[in-house]
Amino acid sequence: MRFITLFITIFSIIYFNYITNLNAYNIKYINVHNSIVKLQPNIDKTFVKKITHDILKYSKQYNLDPHLLIAIINQESKFNMDAKNCSTGFNNKNKKVKVCHDFGLIQLNHTNITNMDINIKKLMTNSSYAINIMAKILFDLKKSYSKKEPQTFWTRYNTNTSYKRYFYQKAVCRYYLGGNYCKKIKTFDWKAN
Repeated sequence: MRFITLFITIFSIIYFNYITNLNAYNIKYINVHNSIVKLQPNIDKTFVKKITHDILKYSKQYNLDPHLLIAIINQESKFNMDAKNCSTGFNNKNKKVKVCHDFGLIQLNHTNITNMDINIKKLMTNSSYAINIMAKILFDLKKSYSKKEPQTFWTRYNTNTSYKRYFYQKAVCRYYLGGNYCKKIKTFDWKAN
């Protein structure tokens, strides 16, 4: 009889912990999912489910706020896997050519793609791969700059130039928790840097 009581008690504790963790994940999932849909109401339903899982997975792995990832992705590409930032120029034969600099969901710069040995095709077709790279970059920036810039380290994702970081912070903050997060933090002072 004691064995049965002990078994039921242990099972109840394990089951309660499982349900609690499952509910916590579901609440985070719904919150992240709804944040994406609010920013991009016409986003493909299947894609938003996949990207929600990717954002939760890598934000947890790299100890980042999932809403920061959402805000940056929305600023960079509006959740468009095929996004490219291109400009027009002329080649050495004076022919007009289109040159692309930033690629994919996370708008990774061609210099970073080369330096980090990134598969560009995979970057533009695999959201999990792209978000993992972005989260890794943000994690490295957080590690390097969080003591000096605990609330604005992420602005370096876009640029290291002080005044550009200021404008990038303003742009991303429009999407970060509905703009409320940036009201609470000290604004990046680009004149001081």
